[in-house]
Amino acid sequence: MKHTLVILLFAVISGLQAQNFSYGDKFPFNPESEKEAQFVLADNYNTYLFSQINEHGMQSQHDIILRKFDQKNALVDTFSFEFPGMGASALYNFLGMYERNENQVVAYTHGYTGKTDKMEVHEIVFDKTTDAFTSRLVFTHAIESNSKSGDLSFRISENGHFAALVYTPYAKRKEPKNTIVHVYNTTNGDEVWSNEVVFDDTTEKHVAVTNSGNVLLVRIEKGFKAETNQVIEVTSAGMKQLAFPEKTALFEPKVFSIGSQDYFIAFYEDKSFGVSAGKFNRLLMYSITDQKVLNDNKVEALTQYKSLTGFSPAEITDVKISELIFKDESIYLVLESMFKAGTVEKPMYAGSSATIEQDLIKYGVGYVLQMDMAGKVMNATTLKTSVGMLPEISNSLGIINVQGDFYINTGWYYGLYKPSQLNDLDDEYGRKLFGYSTLSDYGVFVNQLMHYSPDSRILKLARYHRDNTMSLMDLSNFPN
Repeated sequence: MKHTLVILLFAVISGLQAQNFSYGDKFPFNPESEKEAQFVLADNYNTYLFSQINEHGMQSQHDIILRKFDQKNALVDTFSFEFPGMGASALYNFLGMYERNENQVVAYTHGYTGKTDKMEVHEIVFDKTTDAFTSRLVFTHAIESNSKSGDLSFRISENGHFAALVYTPYAKRKEPKNTIVHVYNTTNGDEVWSNEVVFDDTTEKHVAVTNSGNVLLVRIEKGFKAETNQVIEVTSAGMKQLAFPEKTALFEPKVFSIGSQDYFIAFYEDKSFGVSAGKFNRLLMYSITDQKVLNDNKVEALTQYKSLTGFSPAEITDVKISELIFKDESIYLVLESMFKAGTVEKPMYAGSSATIEQDLIKYGVGYVLQMDMAGKVMNATTLKTSVGMLPEISNSLGIINVQGDFYINTGWYYGLYKPSQLNDLDDEYGRKLFGYSTLSDYGVFVNQLMHYSPDSRILKLARYHRDNTMSLMDLSNFPN
């Protein structure tokens, strides 16, 4: 009798700990128009899906959208807010978003029109306690015309504490360029500082915000033979050009901190010999605080690109540093590559009916690079990821922190796994392959769209379907 009770108790416990999939109903979602999809404002009762639509033309639409779901992933409400208007002739850009706290999500939009010769930047806040949007004008400036409206960038710091607007009004070819910088506190949206700096012989290439609230500008010399980037740090007190090696053309830097020190990691194109020695095969770690390169690495992993994808390394258009993971005195860089996969017809500019042939860019292979804390690459591993994902819909992978462990999501094909289990993937050790549902259209996972609730131990995922719908899926008791 005692033996039977033990067996029954074990069966009950096993049943309670079993991992189960639960599926929500489909809801309308057009991946061709809705962008920036993210789970936000999740608690033990509801989850919200953020997206934005910014379409120009005869049937223009410019909206921030929040969908509210219950515990069973059923859609219970949809809230939308039109970008603050500037008239029928205005053009718009979505700049970015972040979660301010457990109740509020914040978005920034940019509108401009030559009809009134001005541009505007608005902050839009959705508060789930009131189910209401509010907006306010945070920046405005005169412009000459739609085609001469200047350049605007919006960035969030790695620690999420600061947001920055960097605006450079249009200037004629040989005129100095005034760059206006505004830095905001993300906790309340208040401005922390603003400054205006002037440049004579360079143009803006990249913008980043440090965790200490300063703005980093990577600028390039004017002209077709530009070879060396200037790295500028702008603060409330002014600006300074940081000491930086010559013949070094940076790609998008990833800015972060270790203690009170600011750093960035970036791939770069070595032009020491006057011609490209290969893109994305060199990676450096730079101390912003000390103004020096700590390590300069030759990265061989990306040269294997052709054997993995069928495309040559020369066709890589970008390598995104999607995540920095600090663990066991190492820095892990999770990378996603993008490559040219032909051409496609696209509008010449926002709102234009005329088209021009442009490169078709898709996601390619992923990588994990292990570095020491001074930026020396110690190991490089090629990830098992889907190749050919369209960036408008799904990345080749997603990253999520689950109780201190990071997991890489590649959807059905390769599943979900830890970077520490990379060498075991051939044996399928540690991988979690997602189950099918009873839907006739199984859908394709949006790899970067994930949320984990530690209280309920539920991993939430999303799939899009061919009939312009999406559905949510919960994986319970994760990890088991």
